Amino acid sequence: MTIGFVSCNLVGAITEDDEMIATALTKVGFAVRSVLWDGDEPDECVEALVLRSPWNYHLAPDAFLRWVERQNTSSVVYNDPQTIRWNAHKSYLFDLERSGVPIAPTVLCPMHEASDLRAIMRERNWNRAVVKPAISASSFMTSIVGPPEQSTMHQALHGRVVADGQPMLDRILETRAALVQPFMPEILERGERCLIFIDGAFSHAVRKTPFTDVCGKGEAVTAEPEEIALGLRALSVVPRAPLYARVDLLRRNDGIDLVMELELIDPELYIRFDPESANRFASAMLRRLNRPDSSGRSL
Repeated sequence: MTIGFVSCNLVGAITEDDEMIATALTKVGFAVRSVLWDGDEPDECVEALVLRSPWNYHLAPDAFLRWVERQNTSSVVYNDPQTIRWNAHKSYLFDLERSGVPIAPTVLCPMHEASDLRAIMRERNWNRAVVKPAISASSFMTSIVGPPEQSTMHQALHGRVVADGQPMLDRILETRAALVQPFMPEILERGERCLIFIDGAFSHAVRKTPFTDVCGKGEAVTAEPEEIALGLRALSVVPRAPLYARVDLLRRNDGIDLVMELELIDPELYIRFDPESANRFASAMLRRLNRPDSSGRSL
C-alpha cells in the first residue's frame, strides 16, 4: 500500500520528522511518497493520505478544505475531513470550554465587523493581549499588544510587542475572524507544553519555543499525569478520534493548566525528540488501515 504524506509547495518534500515516520512505515510494509495539496492530484496508487506539512493551508483555507474532502472520496484521509474542518477555525476552543475543558480567556471578533481592541482589553482588565487570526498557523499575523517592554521580555518575544494592535486587528478582520486573548507571561517562564497523542494514547511531550516562525524549536520534557489527563479530556471533544494530535498547554501561576491550542491538522509532532514515537505512528497506521472505519471501509 502507498501512503501519501501531504505537504505543500512551500515545503516541497517530506520533513525530517516525517522521514522518521516514513522509515518506520516502510519497515511494516508501506510505501510513502510526498503529495502536494497545492500541486498535482495524487496518483491513483496512493490509497491513504496523512496531512503532515501543508503549512500554507491557512492562506487558502477554503481551497484546502475542499481538497481534503475531494481526496476523501477515493482515499482514506487522516485526520478525517470532519475533524479537519472543525479544527481549522479556532472557535473550536469554545466547544472545549462548553465541555468543561479550561481554556485561555478568549474573545472572538467576527470577520467584517468592527471590534474595539482597547475596549475589549479595558473591560477585562488586560494589560497585554494577544491578537491572532481564527484561522492561522506558525504565529501568522500574531501580535502582542501592550506597553513597550524593556530588555529581556521584549527580546524573548521576537519584537512582537506593539503599543497599538488595532491596525493589525482591523487587517485580520478584512479576511477572517480574529481572537483576542490575554497575554500570559507564564509562557516565558515554565513555557507552553506540547503533548503528542497517537491514536488516542499519550506518546511524548515537548516544551515549545514561544512565538517563533521556526518550526520544531523546543526541548523534551516529562508530562505530568494531570497534564496527560487534561489532554485526553480535550481530545474527547473532537468529533472523531484523531490518528494524531498535539495538545498545547500552559500552566498559570496558580497551578491551573489551560488548553491553548488543539492541533489536529498539520502539527509539528517533534518525532525526533522521541524516536520510538515513529514506530508508534506506524503501528497506529497499521491498525487503522486493517480495520473498517465508521463507513465500513477497510484497506
